[in-house]
Amino acid sequence: MMWVWRLASEVAPRNACLYLPPKPAPYDQAAFQCQLLRSNQQLTQGWGFPTEDLNLPDATWKANYIDIENPFDPNNPTQIRPAFLAAVQACNQMLPPDKQIQTRTRQETQTEANNNYNLMRPFLDIDIGDIIFIPNANLNGHSEDHFIVVTVIKPYQFINRSNPQYASRRRWPTDFHWTEDFGHVIPIDGAWTKLFRRNQLQPGVFRAPFLKRIVAVPESSNYRGFGDFLRNQHYPFHPY
Repeated sequence: MMWVWRLASEVAPRNACLYLPPKPAPYDQAAFQCQLLRSNQQLTQGWGFPTEDLNLPDATWKANYIDIENPFDPNNPTQIRPAFLAAVQACNQMLPPDKQIQTRTRQETQTEANNNYNLMRPFLDIDIGDIIFIPNANLNGHSEDHFIVVTVIKPYQFINRSNPQYASRRRWPTDFHWTEDFGHVIPIDGAWTKLFRRNQLQPGVFRAPFLKRIVAVPESSNYRGFGDFLRNQHYPFHPY
């Protein structure tokens, strides 16, 4: 199969004051993704926590997601844990009204968990030999003039990047330093990582339906010319 994979945006981590200090500055996630692509031959995605391994059953993954984003008291499923609520309130005292952190109901958080799981679930369908296109990217990060093509050599893995030095400072079980991140990994073949100019494919080739984090190319070996492009470049790929 073929896939289109989008790099992350350059943003400060959401709810930054809920992370262990120091407070993070805006973080170029795309540059970090491309650094791991170059040095470790890994494609990474998402703000991953140790309990968000997609190999877990979907119900477990969603329950863990809720416990991270809006942890509820297990003895009172409608009540947010007091320690978490106190941290949110302390943060909000330092934030202007338009930037304050909003807590959500359990149903709202469940809906968010379902949506995020559906966005991440396709990672499990990526297989050895699949080809991934990374639009608007060079080997340093975002680039409007380039795209990258890689070959998958192993299926999805989850890497726990939590750092033991912060363990004694955690305020609740899902409190992590902001650098403990990007656990969702697809290993790729560094020898077949190729950078191309954008004009080597037709204009608009990466438009919808390829606007989410990871989207499968429809099952046609030449959808929008992807197949012809790979053949013309003598790039190894598995036909449908």
